[in-house]
Amino acid sequence: MENAKLYYAKFYDAKFNKYTTLKDAYLNHASLGRTNLSGINLSGAELAHAILCRANLSNADLSNTDLENVDLSNANLHNANLTNASLVSYRIPFDTRERYEVDLSNAILTNANLNNAYLENADLTDADLSNATLKNVNLKNTILKNALLNNTNAENTNLTEALGINEIPEPPQL
Repeated sequence: MENAKLYYAKFYDAKFNKYTTLKDAYLNHASLGRTNLSGINLSGAELAHAILCRANLSNADLSNTDLENVDLSNANLHNANLTNASLVSYRIPFDTRERYEVDLSNAILTNANLNNAYLENADLTDADLSNATLKNVNLKNTILKNALLNNTNAENTNLTEALGINEIPEPPQL
């Protein structure tokens, strides 16, 4: 399904096998909630405004992917590759009845654009955020244990009660 045009497609609760490729697919506004996309190649895909709540994206290749304004509430992105991905203005939908969490542990987020993202309660344990842009990001209550933040721009980022933050070295004073 490489280069597939699947705008507004509904794959809710679908199960893809690991040999499926959605490389460079157009999945803007697609409904992929509770879908098993573990190990799937989604590199270069356009997923802006897609619904990926409770989706399993563990070990998925999301490099160079447009994830602007997606719903990743309670999604599993463990070991996912998000190199050069754009999560600009990513927001967890507001719902006071449920605590939203995203598993980004061991995720590769090098050079990722996370400007204005809302990642409260996310697990970024052992994630590689090297050279990522995190301007105006909400990382409140986020787990950052052993996360790599080399050359990461975290201007105006909320790190209130973030766990593992004390392990991050202070930037040198100029």
